[in-house]
Amino acid sequence: MVKGLFTNARMDGSAIRVPLKKVRLAITGRCNFRCVYCRPGGEGLGRHRENMSEDRALFIAKAFQRLGCEKVNLTGGEPLLHRGVADIVHRLLAETPAGVVINTNASLGMGSIARFERTRRISFAISLDSLESSKLMAMGRRIDADQVRSFIEFCKSHGFECRINCVIAAGINDKLDEVASIISFAQSLGCILKLQSVFETSKDAFGDSRKLYRNLRYIRNHLLTLNYSRIGSVNATNGVQEDVYKPVSGSSIRILDKAVTRTRYGLPCRGCTRFPCDSGIYAYYVNEDQQLMLCRNRRETVFDFSRYTSVDEATEALQDALLNSGMDFLWRPRTKESGADSLVTRVGKRSVEIA
Repeated sequence: MVKGLFTNARMDGSAIRVPLKKVRLAITGRCNFRCVYCRPGGEGLGRHRENMSEDRALFIAKAFQRLGCEKVNLTGGEPLLHRGVADIVHRLLAETPAGVVINTNASLGMGSIARFERTRRISFAISLDSLESSKLMAMGRRIDADQVRSFIEFCKSHGFECRINCVIAAGINDKLDEVASIISFAQSLGCILKLQSVFETSKDAFGDSRKLYRNLRYIRNHLLTLNYSRIGSVNATNGVQEDVYKPVSGSSIRILDKAVTRTRYGLPCRGCTRFPCDSGIYAYYVNEDQQLMLCRNRRETVFDFSRYTSVDEATEALQDALLNSGMDFLWRPRTKESGADSLVTRVGKRSVEIA
């Protein structure tokens, strides 16, 4: 039986939790790819689902921003299929202080982002699993590798920050020389690179991933030979832990080895029928129907934004919904008195500050 690692309990019985400072908005359920490793709630699903309107995307982002979220991640489906994506990005920049990340498969080309404001507040997370087109086809991505490379180069030349997401699948793109070529490409452009396996389990409710899973220890060892050093972790308390490696000079690499034993789960995951999974709760996830889901893999709705027209009312009701669901990860902004951020978790009707 697999046991998850949960957050520590305080003496008074309340939970010590980490803040979720990012909200993922699935502005469309449509995607033009069908990737072999795709997870529910992500790319490749709901091809004919409705788009989230520009006004509602901004409405939801404002509610989360008032609760302390600092980053809005536009996802889907393929978010660049949304005809109003440029207007959504423009309004998010103009009406909120949030940074905006766009997840994309780069298939729609440079014209799809031509209207985007040139600012470092916009960044892209671009999927590139191989520099060989045949390998991309085997992964379910009907695109020429050079097209993705050109898209990344275009983004970098126009001042956008880029992260390359590369999924390693056993028997498809897991040879060390292929991985080394992706590493070299990312370094040549100054891009952060995220290398991740598919989830190692036969118990996942959405399929058996064992045939695609590859332990990434060999990549870690390769990075050490290249004088990379492990400098820390991301998502160390809830979700799949990302180990961060940094070279003497250049951009970092994140390794997500989705072995069951390396995945930590927060309290809302306790008792889940789909435990363990490859996600954990590392960000708030709102689908294209304006529903905040407990996570990307579960279908339970925590909060329905479509019922609200006032941001003030939605924010207050959202906070209560997060509390009742166990997702009350609230962040108190930096103050002059404290000189540092403070973690706050609501317990009943009171707040407990955790130093």
